[in-house]
Amino acid sequence: MARIAGICEPKRRDDLERMLSRMRYRRHVTRSIWEGPAATLGVVSPATQPAPLLVHQDAVQVQDYVSDGHFARARIMNSDVTLQRDALGAAPLYYGHTDSGALCFASEAGAVLALTHDVHELPPGCCFEHGS
Repeated sequence: MARIAGICEPKRRDDLERMLSRMRYRRHVTRSIWEGPAATLGVVSPATQPAPLLVHQDAVQVQDYVSDGHFARARIMNSDVTLQRDALGAAPLYYGHTDSGALCFASEAGAVLALTHDVHELPPGCCFEHGS
């Protein structure tokens, strides 16, 4: 299972590294970071599987996929952000806003706490949309 994190502001690699380093993982892991014009996204995943960071022509997506259709997902298209969680809620997803007002999110609350104390859990089956 992968862990995802993101900040909806460009050039926040150092902050994202801090978020990723607070995520717990039991096995050897790889980190993937994507920096775009509207966001900085990252994934911590097992070294034995490809990182679930998908970059398309007009969008980028990170996904924490558990199994059997259970997931937590973030998609950035232009400057619009969509956070989504499966109906069962097997994969958690937390979000908040930094002091500068940037939306940040992660699979683990501790990673969001690296940047803000404004932490909320996205309920199972919900979708959160944030536009520029």
